Amino acid sequence: MKKLLLILPIAAILNSCGGGVAQQNQTVAPETSSQQVSTPKSKKTEQFLTQDLRMHNLFGKVKTFKTMITDCGADQKPLNPSSEPYEDYFSLQYDAQGHFTGDITDMAINVSGVKKREGDKIIEASSPIEDFPGMEISGVWTYNGDNLVQKYVAKGVESEAEYEYSYNEDCELIQTLERSSAEGQNYKIKTSYQILKRDEQGNWTERFATIETETAAWDSNKQDYGAFQKEENRYELQQRTITYY
Repeated sequence: MKKLLLILPIAAILNSCGGGVAQQNQTVAPETSSQQVSTPKSKKTEQFLTQDLRMHNLFGKVKTFKTMITDCGADQKPLNPSSEPYEDYFSLQYDAQGHFTGDITDMAINVSGVKKREGDKIIEASSPIEDFPGMEISGVWTYNGDNLVQKYVAKGVESEAEYEYSYNEDCELIQTLERSSAEGQNYKIKTSYQILKRDEQGNWTERFATIETETAAWDSNKQDYGAFQKEENRYELQQRTITYY
């Protein structure tokens, strides 16, 4: 599918969230097991947080991060023993106060296009589409009682996507539910996360994603979408390196 026509899943926004970065004068917190490090409570890290960080499921004075993904089976083992992990396309950088230093909030919406904020919370934003002069991709965010992103709605050219996010009691993302349509297809994609490792700040450094997908094709005779058909589940092992101030 064309990147400009369909807002791709942002298990992103809150999920795998990777990206390359220079390592000079940066420190990487060592990884420890989830049994050794308690899960991060929002009250404990509140002094370091802005909504720019929290909307991407990060805690502490994060500078940047990189996520490597390995396609695997339900047993968390690589599908092919010789396969190499690949870097997630998603990249963000933050200043020492936890705000974006670049001009992007996800793969589609630019910080410069923010139209409405409530404190540190981004409510509405948009970005022009280079291949379609005069047209734009728009995004609207809503938040839950913990000031975490509850829903994100994105609209592009002949496409629309809605994402709902679920968290555990420690304000960590545990599930993303996407409903979208583009280029004659409807999609339902549920991604569930299991955290396997954390660093000393309490941020996950390794987690397992289960991706359940259903699709429905446009029926040109009935002028409507057909019934949803379930596809085979996909699984990812996501390993994230985080640098801090």
